[in-house]
Formats: sequence, C-alpha cells, structure tokens
Amino acid sequence: MPTLPDTDPLARPTPATAAALNVVAGLVPSLARRLAAAGARDHADDRPTAATLRLLERLYGTAGQSVPALARAMGTSRQFVQRVVDDAVARDLVARAPNPAHRRSPLMRLTERGRQAVEAVLSSETAVLAAAARGLSADDVEAAVRVLEALTAAYGAPPAGRQDR
Repeated sequence: MPTLPDTDPLARPTPATAAALNVVAGLVPSLARRLAAAGARDHADDRPTAATLRLLERLYGTAGQSVPALARAMGTSRQFVQRVVDDAVARDLVARAPNPAHRRSPLMRLTERGRQAVEAVLSSETAVLAAAARGLSADDVEAAVRVLEALTAAYGAPPAGRQDR
C-alpha cells in the first residue's frame, strides 16, 4: 500500500475512513467498465477499443505527445502504447508528426476522425454521468474529485482529468 505524506489529511485515516476508501477504490473499475459499456451501446459500430480510447483521450486537447510520454502518463509500457498507436494510425484516428525535441520520437496527434471519436464518447459519458449525478451537490462532486485525486496521486500516477491531459 502506498504511503501518503503526513501533511495529507488522508495520511492517517480512521478505520472507518480506511474502509470507506477501500469501497471507493473498489467502485472505480466497475464504474469505468459501466461507462465504457454505455458508450459502446451508443457507438457500437465505430467505437475504439478501451486501450485506443485511453490513448485518444490522453491526446485530446494537446499539441501531441511522444509514445514514451504517453506510456508514462498512461502507466503502461512503451511497447503496449506503440501497438495501440499503430492500430490508431491504421484506423486514421492518430497521425505521426515531427517532434522538434526528439528527431527519432515523433509526436502522436489526433486526426479529425480521432477528435470526433473522442468527442462522441465523451458526450455519451457526460450524458450518463449527468443522469447519475441527479441529487448530488457540487460540493459532493468536488469532494469525490479530491478523494479520487488523492488516491490516484498516492499510487504515483497524475490525476487523469488535470494537467497531464
């Protein structure tokens, strides 16, 4: 189990808080699968695979990233990301572009088709999440974000929805 810094309010949780955090951590994979399934129902014909979608979402809103940078951000191997990139390039979802910082490591950028695919999936997921959020206050959602970001940071990965996008 990772250790949180002593300055973090979650550094020494009470037994009840620790149990609740375990429940939250256990719900995350289930929620991710359900969101993916909901999007798949809406875009069954041309929905990217889960790995490709993670790649596209990581590239969305950026000027491009190299395969090694994507692998670090996604917490997986460079070889796996390269296979996903190759598939996305073949499907015209991603294009390679010169990388001024490294001649042998091109930048991966979304194509227009890739951008449209991400936006369609995000739109579907937003609709599902909006329906699920009925009855939750903004404070509830902000608290959930803080908890998930703290758990994510504790395991050494940058929060997915923040600066690393």
